[in-house]
Amino acid sequence: MSPSTALRPREDSPARFPSFVSHELVAIVVAAVLVLAITQWSVAGPSRVQMTIVNETDYALTVAARGRDGGGWTSVLVVEPGQTRPDRVTIDHGDEWVFQFSGQGRSGVELRLTREQLADNDWNLVVPRSVAEQLERQGATPPQRSR
Repeated sequence: MSPSTALRPREDSPARFPSFVSHELVAIVVAAVLVLAITQWSVAGPSRVQMTIVNETDYALTVAARGRDGGGWTSVLVVEPGQTRPDRVTIDHGDEWVFQFSGQGRSGVELRLTREQLADNDWNLVVPRSVAEQLERQGATPPQRSR
């Protein structure tokens, strides 16, 4: 190349390197990430607890729970007769929990426990015999056991 055709940066402006990403695009991506992070932080879901359900009755039971203030029931699980279901994660219902047990098409058997009672029992809920007795008063019959 002859010296007269060589490209040289002008002395009054610095040399520019080609940029594949514009500053505006970087700013938009950073802003989007910040908005997502703030949204995730501000819209946290309900707290949850891990509990074990022990069903020593002869009935398959559907277990639901809610807080003392009412509201809708949250399904916890279905537990078979004589079964223990460990480590079930469910929504934390606060200082007082109301459990509802239903089986054989009968429902409405309720048990109220405080958070302290559940915590003192290491979040193990043993279905009381009174649940089976109340189901039987409503007409439920235990399944036949094979011999």
